[in-house]
Amino acid sequence: ETSKPVTGSRFFGREFEIRRILQTGDTNFAIMGIRRIGKTSLMREIERQLREQAQEAGDENALERILFLDCSALNSPAHLVQEVVRKLRPQELTRLASKQYPIFIPDFLERMSQRYGGPIFLFLDEFDRVLTWHYEDDTLLNALRASSNQGHSRYIVGGFREVMRAFSDLESPLYNFARPIRLKEFSREQAAALILGPLEKLRVQFTRRNDVVNRIFDETAGQPNLIQFYCSILVERLDREGSRTVSPESLFDVYGNEDFRAFVLSTFMDNTTHLEKAIVFAVMAELGAENPFGVKTMDAALERRGVEIPLSDLDLACRNLELAGTFTSRGPLYRFATPVFPRMLSENYDVDYLFRKVLQEGI
Repeated sequence: ETSKPVTGSRFFGREFEIRRILQTGDTNFAIMGIRRIGKTSLMREIERQLREQAQEAGDENALERILFLDCSALNSPAHLVQEVVRKLRPQELTRLASKQYPIFIPDFLERMSQRYGGPIFLFLDEFDRVLTWHYEDDTLLNALRASSNQGHSRYIVGGFREVMRAFSDLESPLYNFARPIRLKEFSREQAAALILGPLEKLRVQFTRRNDVVNRIFDETAGQPNLIQFYCSILVERLDREGSRTVSPESLFDVYGNEDFRAFVLSTFMDNTTHLEKAIVFAVMAELGAENPFGVKTMDAALERRGVEIPLSDLDLACRNLELAGTFTSRGPLYRFATPVFPRMLSENYDVDYLFRKVLQEGI
């Protein structure tokens, strides 16, 4: 499944993150990672397991305490508070209409916690949206923090750039509010489970099984979104050919797939800022895809193209590119994390042209 969250038997990996969140009962967590890395699936799987535990224990109140919100569909702090009230106790929406939400929400969560016998468990997905409101008004964030400090609620939030910024900003109301969990690539073992499990259930057979797994892992750098798309294309090809056998040689067909190429490139475009794109295009133009490069090399490549940026901004951009699965590092040197991405980039675009376009649009 490449287009929506999954849970249960369709969910793979992230066992450590799940255990950490479920076994730390009074702690908030911030799940950070690029788009399509699996933040929503992880949050939904934790929600599913919490509900399953409550059902097995016959605890109806525990079920009522679990609340999941997609913040991308909300348009204001008041809208968020309204949805919390609607899901927990819609009878109180009329009371909310006559009160200021910053005063209402901590009191409301305290009463709901007492009513249902424990802290309210709030999953707030796409939390970057909420943090964009913070630049004009800290009131909501202060109210959420107050409810957590008083033990009436627990938060699991998911996001990327704004969440990362807020949780490391000393001036943010959310500084030290939650423990960070940064979703990165799968281990080789996790990747193998994601590759082999579904395919074997489809009765796919493998020629040189370990070589197939290693090749897919190396080509995708263990990024679960790329692994899923990669394998979905393999299944389509098998269906088209009436075959049920995968070999290392058959993997080459994936590179020519237009959908896979578009997915790889759009994932990069969607998850990077103009500065991060400029760094990648400058490195590709000067060094190609094979050579390692350090911060000094990247800085020089940008300067030769008329771009001068502070070292702190360059360092942050490199760390974000590493989190995004574009770069990988060893010591002071970086490389492209996968051979697939730079290969597709160079085959489909003029990187000097792309650099100029990014520069025109503003870094």
